[in-house]
Amino acid sequence: RYISAGLVGQKAVAGEIGSSTMPQKVNPIHFENAEGNLGFANAMLAFFSSKLPVSRLQRDLSDSTVERNFGAAFGHSIVAYKAILTGLSRVCVNEEFAARAPKLFPNKKRHLVFYCESNRCYRSRETAAIALQQGYARVSVLKGGIPAWKKAGYGTVSQERIPRLPVASIKPERLARWLLEKRDLLILDIRREARFAEGHLPGAINIPLFRLHERYQELPLNRPLLVVDDRGLRSFLASSYLVRKGIADVTRLFGGMERWQGYASAEQRK
Repeated sequence: RYISAGLVGQKAVAGEIGSSTMPQKVNPIHFENAEGNLGFANAMLAFFSSKLPVSRLQRDLSDSTVERNFGAAFGHSIVAYKAILTGLSRVCVNEEFAARAPKLFPNKKRHLVFYCESNRCYRSRETAAIALQQGYARVSVLKGGIPAWKKAGYGTVSQERIPRLPVASIKPERLARWLLEKRDLLILDIRREARFAEGHLPGAINIPLFRLHERYQELPLNRPLLVVDDRGLRSFLASSYLVRKGIADVTRLFGGMERWQGYASAEQRK
């Protein structure tokens, strides 16, 4: 539930295919394995607890038959616990908030309100969960994000706002053709490191958006650049920033990785 909601991420393992239909995705297979085994073990243990305490006040060999299956119940439990430990070893947190929170918010009693630029609010919920884990006592999420705030009639302010510039975008279908043509294209993935590790476009490099102002000089000025994010919301901001920094040939992926994954999944079903 927390992985599907985006509250935590999972680290990918090199060479491992996490999903048969979406190889770039990392499914929570270890937690699902644990859920199935624990369900089986709990059902057996519940039967033991209802069956064995009851006496028929006569010779009854059914108890011994049941008792022979103690090992099976505990075996399923052990398999589940090992799967949980493996799954937990791959869980990762929001590195952006974890890295910056101590400096930005040293007072853990201060009320923190998180919001997103979209109404889905998955990133704000994710960061709020991390804040609670780090000991912040008062944490809230703005329901509906900035769209709901503006719809309610409230204004917004911007400090050092990055001017928006016209930047071309391409859809996944066109990008697929570009990849087949092996175009000279540098793919910049601005998602968080954990999301990048879960799956990314072939040959892509990762510079999280919150570190772009520190690392943009690593990007060549003479190569076409394709900017990729989660859903196409932040790539426009990053692309505008990079154009102002002197990278003239910048394109962004319309709909981000979410749109690309949907396209790739549909192509595999054909």
